[in-house]
Amino acid sequence: MSIFEGEEVGKGPKKEHLDEVSRDIPIVLSILGFKWCMDPEIYKELINDDRLKIRVSAGFSISPDISPIHQIDIIRGIRERIDSNYFKTTTIKFLADGVIEGTTASLIEPYEIEAGKGENYYGDFLWDKDEFSKAIEYANKNGFSIHVHSIGDNATKLILDAIEKDDLDDQTDYRNSITYIQLVRKEDIKRFKKLNIIASVQPYWHLKGPNWWDVVDYKLVGERAKHEYPLNSFVEAGVRIASSSDHSATPVPNPFFAIQAGVTRNLYNASYFCVKTICNIDEEKWLLNQEERVSVEEMVRSFTINGAYLIFRDDEIGSIEVGKYADFIVLDRDIFGIEPLDIEKTQVLMTFFDGEVVYQRDNL
Repeated sequence: MSIFEGEEVGKGPKKEHLDEVSRDIPIVLSILGFKWCMDPEIYKELINDDRLKIRVSAGFSISPDISPIHQIDIIRGIRERIDSNYFKTTTIKFLADGVIEGTTASLIEPYEIEAGKGENYYGDFLWDKDEFSKAIEYANKNGFSIHVHSIGDNATKLILDAIEKDDLDDQTDYRNSITYIQLVRKEDIKRFKKLNIIASVQPYWHLKGPNWWDVVDYKLVGERAKHEYPLNSFVEAGVRIASSSDHSATPVPNPFFAIQAGVTRNLYNASYFCVKTICNIDEEKWLLNQEERVSVEEMVRSFTINGAYLIFRDDEIGSIEVGKYADFIVLDRDIFGIEPLDIEKTQVLMTFFDGEVVYQRDNL
């Protein structure tokens, strides 16, 4: 039974019902299965006490097992109750498929026979296609961007199909994104540009991961693994890329590790992987498709202004300009002028938030 029983589906709940639900946000989050989320009310307390030293753009996942319309309505209630310069609810997240290592990513061509699933196993798309399309359209029309987990090339194709057929205003800037994007067809990369979809990538994975790539990715999807995690292909197609970590799935969410990986498509933080450090970015052992390398500038943009754009805050943060908030860091080196393999050694000396020093390295 829906929390908003009696409301007309697709019209959204009345304002008083949103207020009623959002009074008890922990119960709402539990109903939706958000048990891993921090109660948004805690953010509100931190804001009131002037203790929140970060700007939070919140996103909530919704499940195909509960009416997505009503889940989005509940999230609207959270947005209306807690909205400030420091905490904004901007995004609805969908999981379209699983992962390669679990043989649950949705593929166009079947998994290799070594996956142990038979000759014609393609993985799973987690949503009914029509329901998925309606949910995306409803989220956008209610002022949310969508952020869709997609590992397999079939999942990405179906997501693009759903967005393409939705009855959305071509003039509205939805800033929808697809994230992870491990396998994707070249023709679908062009569709990202056509549909103004942001490619949300995690460059921490953009190498032949030691003790992983050959025994997992290559074993399960074969030659396709040599072309996984495109990056420069998006840039050349004019698609905006926004980088992030997927901590704790990705190791140590240090953005300088990811910047180096995007630039070299090769090993970083060798001690974490328990292997020897490389001395040349072209060493082949861990190198993953060097044609997908991008510039340091492109990687920095992906972590700064492009990320700010994705969350509708590029007019406030993401670059150092007159009129924007003084949120920035001071580094111990110029990452634009050093050897790419030294980018991972970069240290933050100071962090400014709203013009105030909130972190300073010891003995600075």
